Amino acid sequence: MLELLERAVVSTTGDRVGRELRSMVGVLAEEQASCRLPRYRLGAVHVPLLIAHGLVGRPAIGVPVAVVGGAIYVGADALDDLVDGDEPRYWRGQVSPGLVIASASLFAVLGQLLVADVDADATVRAELQAKLSAMLVTLAEGQLLELGASSGRPSSATAREVAAAKSGQVLAAFAEMAALLAGADDEVRGRCHRLGHAIGMVRQVASDLDELTRGHRSADLRTGAPTLPVALHYESLPDAHREDLVWAIAAARTDPRAADELRARLLAGPAGRAAAIEVALWAAEAHALLDELSLERHAAAGLRELIDDASPIRITDQEDTAS
Repeated sequence: MLELLERAVVSTTGDRVGRELRSMVGVLAEEQASCRLPRYRLGAVHVPLLIAHGLVGRPAIGVPVAVVGGAIYVGADALDDLVDGDEPRYWRGQVSPGLVIASASLFAVLGQLLVADVDADATVRAELQAKLSAMLVTLAEGQLLELGASSGRPSSATAREVAAAKSGQVLAAFAEMAALLAGADDEVRGRCHRLGHAIGMVRQVASDLDELTRGHRSADLRTGAPTLPVALHYESLPDAHREDLVWAIAAARTDPRAADELRARLLAGPAGRAAAIEVALWAAEAHALLDELSLERHAAAGLRELIDDASPIRITDQEDTAS
């Protein structure tokens, strides 16, 4: 799939921007090949392929949407790294204007070009473009909401809204777009939309928990991201103790020791368990939607694997880590 993305970059961009884009895509390919953790597989690539396979037995129908998903993932991930201060290899130790433009192009432009060239009638192409545009706006709004919330008081409502915008609505759009290309009716497309949303929420909240349980310095704590575990912990505290947590969150952004102390504090409290329960609830909803869709069994098994692989966090794991 990443090879298809590289070819799409070559065919739709000029040579100068294309070199930067291909460099980023190549690094992502290497990172994915060396990654043994299944929860880091690209949901935006796999979900449309599996939906198309499940509905009509032909995953190739979902390839255009999967390539678009790969492009948006690479661009958004690069821009997120830039905001977080991370230094992946494609930045090569220096953030060049060309790479910023290339990342934005992958995020917002390449997908539109690819959708406009899909082998489908004009009505389907127009609907695909409209859904893609709406999803990109929602994703951008989610990123901006997260940035704005990082300087305020944590809120579980805001954390869920960010998770829905960054992941839930993204996979919902890709699942529905694949169903549209597969010729599904409105009812099936709606179920695919809800399935994609549930899978996205499982993956995002599990990722937020994973940031706390892996034992390294959490990027979320370093940037002050208002994730659900942090927000739930804040809301579980008496009013008199909440300001202390706000100061601890601020200290964790620059002090590794303070970040470790805050991570242990979050895992020792009820918030980690509550967030893990939310992951389990979203996973249960996703499995129930899969049962309703009655997809081809191999495709359904692949989607179930995506759900289960994306939620490796178990409540007992958090208790063991905290102790």
